[in-house]
Amino acid sequence: MISDKLSENRFLIVDAVPFGRDTLRRLLLAMGVHYVDIAVTANSAIDRCSKNHYDFVIADYDLGEGKNGLQLLEELRTRQSLKNASAFMMLSAATDREVVLSTLEFRPDDYVAKPYQQPVLIKRVVRLLRYKHGLHRVFRAIDDGQWDRAIKSAEQYCLSQAEFVGHAQRVLGDLYLKTGQPQLAEQLYRRELDKNDSDWAKLGLANAQMAMERFQVAESLYRELIDSNALYVDAYEQLARICLANEEFDQAETLMSRAVQMSPLSVHQQSQYAEIASINNHFAIAADAWRNAIKNSRNSINASGQQHLRLAQALTDYCEMSRDARQPQLLAESLGNLAIVRKQFHAEGDEKLQSLLIESRTHLQAGNGESAQHSFDQASQLYHQRPHFYDDASRLELAKCYVAQGEEERAQALLI
Repeated sequence: MISDKLSENRFLIVDAVPFGRDTLRRLLLAMGVHYVDIAVTANSAIDRCSKNHYDFVIADYDLGEGKNGLQLLEELRTRQSLKNASAFMMLSAATDREVVLSTLEFRPDDYVAKPYQQPVLIKRVVRLLRYKHGLHRVFRAIDDGQWDRAIKSAEQYCLSQAEFVGHAQRVLGDLYLKTGQPQLAEQLYRRELDKNDSDWAKLGLANAQMAMERFQVAESLYRELIDSNALYVDAYEQLARICLANEEFDQAETLMSRAVQMSPLSVHQQSQYAEIASINNHFAIAADAWRNAIKNSRNSINASGQQHLRLAQALTDYCEMSRDARQPQLLAESLGNLAIVRKQFHAEGDEKLQSLLIESRTHLQAGNGESAQHSFDQASQLYHQRPHFYDDASRLELAKCYVAQGEEERAQALLI
């Protein structure tokens, strides 16, 4: 269990720069820490965390080639190699808004800007240890998937009026929402707002209203948040969801455009923007957003063939609807991404079927009828082996192929 005493915890420092990691190691040892490990890359840190338990990880954002500090955190959490009961602190010399907002999206336990003063850093480390130690029952229950126990422990801590009650309330509100109890979350957030004008409580209250499908109230709260702080990227995405529910597709796209302008490094935001742009038949915008999502997820554990598939789809859809002089290059880019889907990500099921269908349309648009027919025959064979196995997106892609081949009646019959 994590301790509130420095000396009783196991630390891992992840830093590609020898001076930075050696300075930090000497500082921790001078403060009485007995166990400090070093990793110089994200991959070595992942390996160490898979073999050892660490109470506290301190990682630099810039780890040279390969994964950055955020992608390290993402992978550790995905693999559950670093538990919620342990602490993760991010250090970064980057002051760009894009990096800061991207960091906040991943929610490290703390974020410290470089250069830092050593007494300040130690103070932050000690405070974070106190926080994790104080709420260790909550975090241990979360790690064990015991949501009721986590909620009970958080509720007890909030009643204790201990040092980190405000933090515990935020955790408790998230737990209420996660476990489908938005009414309890609403009560918690309203009690906080009765005492303090807290943005976190306002955002939580808006999320609770969304969960209860009170969309007008939620919209008003999200807009109030944006008016007071335009950097609340989550509020833009939730507003876009409300617009989609109301079939206000252009407004949804505008909102997500603002979100990615503020947080362009967010793979999730870029993907959402691309999806909405495609709904509006703005395929060039969608393609750019998918390119950004792919670029930002390079080296990430969550890089996926789906991103390349959707980029290829947007490029081919764009070429079918436009007379862009760059069409040969764009179609070649589409085919390149489809090859990645099957060869690098070993697509199966719907992903494999859709890649072949998009490939057929791409070849047809490029004037390669023989290649188009070959890809279509492969896809048709797959589909007719198990027609009920494939989802609506695959059937829609098959219908697009029929339309491209001039068989509109077959396309309409497929979608009935």
